[in-house]
Amino acid sequence: MSSLTQRLAFAGEPSYVSSPTATSVQFLVHTRLLPSGSLACTRVLLDPWAIHDVEFDESSRTKIRAEFERVLRELKVRMVPVSQDYVAARIHEAMAAHVLAGKTLTPTAQRALGMIPKPAGVVVHPAKVLSPVADAAERVERSLALHTEPEVNPLLPSKAEIDAVGDYVAKRTAAGAEPEVTIGFVDPTIRALREGIDVACTRATLDRLATQLRDVALVFAATRRPEQALDAVAVADALDAAGEGATPPDQIPFVFGLFYKFALVQREYAKAQGPSK
Repeated sequence: MSSLTQRLAFAGEPSYVSSPTATSVQFLVHTRLLPSGSLACTRVLLDPWAIHDVEFDESSRTKIRAEFERVLRELKVRMVPVSQDYVAARIHEAMAAHVLAGKTLTPTAQRALGMIPKPAGVVVHPAKVLSPVADAAERVERSLALHTEPEVNPLLPSKAEIDAVGDYVAKRTAAGAEPEVTIGFVDPTIRALREGIDVACTRATLDRLATQLRDVALVFAATRRPEQALDAVAVADALDAAGEGATPPDQIPFVFGLFYKFALVQREYAKAQGPSK
């Protein structure tokens, strides 16, 4: 066992969290041992903004391992063990956000989720034991490279965030935003894009991205990629501090790359389609 995984170790029956799928859906699996010896297993499919699906059954460790192998084989998604409290806290947060967004759950889903006890007190993300990262500034500076990792590439802003940045860029460039020299060429949209990112990135946005990156850090650690795990944690820590007198979100290369991929590509696509008729 590596020193990194030793630091991430926990006591008790494991529950599980996944890396994101190609469509940014994440699996949360809460398990608890029943007196019969079987496992009460609640599976939650979570997109970044709502609960997508809920399943419940009684299972066994052997069946769960087989299921995870199938998910890895078919969806290229890896499940990693975490504490019951962490998954329970994530599920209860997702339930609250789901209701706040005006969405409903089926009676079956409500019953399954209702059997998961809400942890007492604040549950700290398990990857926070890796903070602070010694060379965090250097890792954040090169964090654009995280987008090349298959586990990170599916992460995306919400449609509302993408639209907010795209609209801001369109308005600022139409008004004659000052150009900014970037990577050897002048792009008049870059300054507007940076400003738009800072407008669109609310505290909730930054918190969501930080949680997603820490989840991915657990996957990196489980697959013996300690450097990538520390890169993800360093960026998550920077996101925690961003917008509170520290580095603005647009100055974190990972965040800039996230919106650059989607907001500008979306805008260029719209331009290519021509004016609507």
